[in-house]
Amino acid sequence: MVDEATFRAIINGCGQRSADSDGNPILIPYAPSEYHTWNGTEWIISEEKQAELLAIQQAEVWERIKEYRYNRSLGGVYIVSVDKWFQTGEEEKTKYLGLSQVIDKLGSISWKTFENDFVEMTPDLLAKIFAEMVRAENADHVNAERHKVAMMQSDKPLEYDYTAGWERRYAD
Repeated sequence: MVDEATFRAIINGCGQRSADSDGNPILIPYAPSEYHTWNGTEWIISEEKQAELLAIQQAEVWERIKEYRYNRSLGGVYIVSVDKWFQTGEEEKTKYLGLSQVIDKLGSISWKTFENDFVEMTPDLLAKIFAEMVRAENADHVNAERHKVAMMQSDKPLEYDYTAGWERRYAD
């Protein structure tokens, strides 16, 4: 017979303590979720609770997909004509908008790229950066929606891999 302290040490992290129909202590595995109930021999989940759990998991993964899309949108755009990457974080977008108001008066200005070198920023180059940002963000938006549809069809949304099909970014 095992004393209480040893019994607690054995079951710590290994399951939950319960008793059989005769009152004898037994170990049962932890519940897979708070939506499961123990029927005396196994954990079960009702169809209603399973649907509720699935909806919660789908909502969680959809939030992950949107966050992933947003974080990728900060990863820069590549402009072929100058063979350079340009930053696309929120601060840089604000700078681009401000620059768009005065670039015609300036004609051009030295601008730091993602690679930490400088190029001549012209109205034409700025327009290309804006166009590429819009194109890439739209493509990623469409990709996110494609992933949402596929994930919603999965019976295991938490295992769904949404990391494919995104626009190329500087870190890639």
